[in-house]
Amino acid sequence: MLSNSLFTLLRLSSRKKINLLDNFNFNLKTKRNFKSINLFRKFTFNIDLEETIKTGKLVPKIELNSIGVSSLLGERSFNEDRVIAVQLCPHLLMFGIFDGHGGPQAVDFVATKIKPAIDEHLASSQDLPQILKKVFLHLNDSFIKQEITKLNIHNPQFSGTTATVCLIRNGYDLCVAHVGDTRATLCRSNRAIRLTQDHKPDLRREMDRIIKCNGSFSWSSFGKSRVNGRLEMTRSIGDQDLKPFGVTAEPDVVVMKIRHSTDSFLLLTTDGTHSKLNSVEIVQTVLNAESTDEAAHHLSDLALFYGSKDNCTSMVIPLGAWGKHHFDNRIGYFQGSSIFPRF
Repeated sequence: MLSNSLFTLLRLSSRKKINLLDNFNFNLKTKRNFKSINLFRKFTFNIDLEETIKTGKLVPKIELNSIGVSSLLGERSFNEDRVIAVQLCPHLLMFGIFDGHGGPQAVDFVATKIKPAIDEHLASSQDLPQILKKVFLHLNDSFIKQEITKLNIHNPQFSGTTATVCLIRNGYDLCVAHVGDTRATLCRSNRAIRLTQDHKPDLRREMDRIIKCNGSFSWSSFGKSRVNGRLEMTRSIGDQDLKPFGVTAEPDVVVMKIRHSTDSFLLLTTDGTHSKLNSVEIVQTVLNAESTDEAAHHLSDLALFYGSKDNCTSMVIPLGAWGKHHFDNRIGYFQGSSIFPRF
């Protein structure tokens, strides 16, 4: 569980390899103390009285200590996934997930600098989409132009990171910005709504931009494409050597209203998790967990069980409909002490 302060995940796990079945059994049998739960799978939500009166609808207060986070190393030598959750001001929360590549320099820079960068822009503007766009571009330029010369590291131009950042204002205004392939998913009425689209070469608009900037693509025997033979994504923060070829740090931004009567959770994941799990498996795994903490751990464990070799990181943020729904379908999730397979 996260505390009510800035939380940046640097390395939640140092395990190179784990015995998955042992880990599943341990997670299922370990007794946990959940301060935010008063009944099975249900949170005691505090009510945001000010917003409830203003909107005429019941608006639960999203607490940082109700969030679940898990990060596993997989078969990688280092964990380059990072997460952050922080209250920027009384009515504004920020949640972020980042997946670094080419070393931890870029991902550590972004994870530590993004809060003060947003704070600075909030002093003069309340336009959240524009703030996030400016912050992403600013962090990219700052990392490349200013910080890169101070690090004195080998091949710093190859360090980069994805970024998916969610701002929740007044408990229901949601703004999501992202570059790369880390995802934000909203569960509404038991269905997964993808709030982000992976920035990959198979998207026509992404491919056209790279080609227009004289970039090239190569394909592996598994059908995966890479920009200039190096990067699987078409947008990122950092990656200095690929910026002239169209790998931009400008994010896509989505704005929407949270419906607490039907929305159960907001989920942030790195590709190590969602590359092995489909939307149905993700929703059922989370909704059948006893808490957000259990849900995040089950997602990471399940991704490894299905063959992910990458770092697997998940953040589960409960919303108003958390605890209302429960699945009994046997599709890739835990129930009791059993692990149900895919069909």
